[in-house]
Amino acid sequence: MKVRLTTSTAQKAAGQVGMYMRLWEGRGPLVLVLCETPFDFAVSFFGPEIARLRASGHSVVAVTV
Repeated sequence: MKVRLTTSTAQKAAGQVGMYMRLWEGRGPLVLVLCETPFDFAVSFFGPEIARLRASGHSVVAVTV
């Protein structure tokens, strides 16, 4: 869960997503919850990364609230 992401904190979050995917090795889906983050920013920043991970066979979901 991340709150009020900026470009720099979003970059850190993207790195963490990759780290968790490597650690869990397909043992379950990864759910990224983004709170108080503009939807357009979340989609533009995380959309390509999530698409790449899904294409690699990983289960990833992002939720904005």
